[in-house]
Amino acid sequence: MQLCIELLLILLLHRLILLMKMTLDKIAELITRRRRQILVHSVIYYRYNDNIISDEKWTQWAKELEKLQDEYPDISKECPLAEAFEGFDHSTGFDLPLSDPWAMAKAEQLLNWRKK
Repeated sequence: MQLCIELLLILLLHRLILLMKMTLDKIAELITRRRRQILVHSVIYYRYNDNIISDEKWTQWAKELEKLQDEYPDISKECPLAEAFEGFDHSTGFDLPLSDPWAMAKAEQLLNWRKK
């Protein structure tokens, strides 16, 4: 009986660890997604003098990212673009790496797609 309880506890603990890892992975995915979205739409706004999303949507994403980075600094440091978004607050994307080749290509892709 004792062995069964111990095995059950081990299985439950293992499942809990997997769920926590999945949650942390989802947080990292969201931080990465928001950084890329903010960067690309900042490129569109500052380099191409255009926009695809509203200022309100950009601000919503930026505030969400700022909160995530504050709540999960260790995860945030491991995500792409960590250095570019260090100290980021939701006020502006002007100081981001607006010449980043990936972001510029994605911005052009979105602008061209919108024209169709």
